[in-house]
Amino acid sequence: MKTFNPISMLKDTAVQFVTSTVYLAKHLWVILTSLVLIGLFLKGWASLIAAPILCILLVHITQYTLDGTIKTTPLFGFRWSKIETHFLIYTVISYGVLVLLNRLPEYMAEKFSADSGIAVVVGLPILSVLLTLFLSSRLLLVFPLIIKRGTLGIKESWKETEAIWCKTFFLAALFYGIVIGLIIFIKSPYVETLAAIFQAMLAANVYKKIK
Repeated sequence: MKTFNPISMLKDTAVQFVTSTVYLAKHLWVILTSLVLIGLFLKGWASLIAAPILCILLVHITQYTLDGTIKTTPLFGFRWSKIETHFLIYTVISYGVLVLLNRLPEYMAEKFSADSGIAVVVGLPILSVLLTLFLSSRLLLVFPLIIKRGTLGIKESWKETEAIWCKTFFLAALFYGIVIGLIIFIKSPYVETLAAIFQAMLAANVYKKIK
């Protein structure tokens, strides 16, 4: 199996992300504008309408990274097929798992007595972070595999990353570390959307590199 350098992969994807901005904005401006307007005007449960639109955008971004082109449609890029459905299903699953892992340390800390000591208070959050990074590293290739294999991609990604999980773990740690830093210092809901776009590109680039 081919391998890759996580730092070089992150750097190359960042360059691609910047140089592709104009091209992507030109072909996907309606979808991008829709997400911006939803972020501005819709709050609470109403903002969930952004989820399927974001999935449509991520399908375009992944296909563009894999094939080098945007497949436009008569509806300004809006479309829905089995691929978008799989993207949405995986997005919902991964979000649910992320929420569960974030809540688990708090829940477990409440179950233990206050006499459990610093090991429980500190150890549980660290364990939760490590587990989150491990799952993210093993499921990194889900989006490109959904497009290439036509399946949900979870089992396939787990298998494809088996021999390189140390590298994908390091890559996930770098990526999420940068994203968390940006979220802390830049108070904007659009950071997460940009992070999702970048992650789609990153996953597709890793897939191309190891295949």
